[in-house]
Amino acid sequence: MKPFPGLALIVLLAFMVLSLVMIATASRFQLPPGANLRGLKQLGIAVELSRGREDFVQMVGSPSKDGDSIGARNRFWLRLQQFLDFPFIALYLALFWILGGVEISAGFPGALFLGVAVRVAIVFAAAFDVLEDIAILGAIRDDAYAQPIRGFGLPKWGFFFLAVLLVSVLFFYLCFHSDAAGGLDRALAALTGLLLAAGGLLGLAGVIRGRDVFIGWASSYGVAPATVALLALLILLRKGI
Repeated sequence: MKPFPGLALIVLLAFMVLSLVMIATASRFQLPPGANLRGLKQLGIAVELSRGREDFVQMVGSPSKDGDSIGARNRFWLRLQQFLDFPFIALYLALFWILGGVEISAGFPGALFLGVAVRVAIVFAAAFDVLEDIAILGAIRDDAYAQPIRGFGLPKWGFFFLAVLLVSVLFFYLCFHSDAAGGLDRALAALTGLLLAAGGLLGLAGVIRGRDVFIGWASSYGVAPATVALLALLILLRKGI
């Protein structure tokens, strides 16, 4: 089982390193008194799904004239995170583009359709993500620009989780394919597929039903551990174990 190009491992490693940097940045956020994230644990995701100016301000806080307030500090770190998000978008776009190509070449029934669909979905997710970042940067400068954030955030997550769900089929195929060598790579392929499928389904349910907390769960407990399992699989295949 050696279907993945070497570039996939490089892109995934860069993606995970930048993810850790962004997690460290997000740890600098402080919730204002009385902030309501609607069950979400991450302020970043909550801001992406904010429902207008008042919602944005109660999450982030109001800036003070001297710049020394929770709101001012949150806006500083949130602005930095948006700029980090641009290369982050490029990395997940590249990763899913590669995975979609692997799925296209897998040769099982429907592989071409699924692989192309993965690539189309992730391009739309990336496009909405860029628009979302621009909207958040505008809202940081002036709260009045917070209104369109959710209009970009929900489609971004919808297309992203669709790509996640569609690419999970590739890993189930690799798990059960007769050419797969050994039990450990099969197990990692199955684990990656299960985590991606669960995350994709839960995330799409959150987008469709407007349950923001589902999106947070899908990201934290589905997609995030799936990337770790995928990393282990790629390293295993690279070493030829």
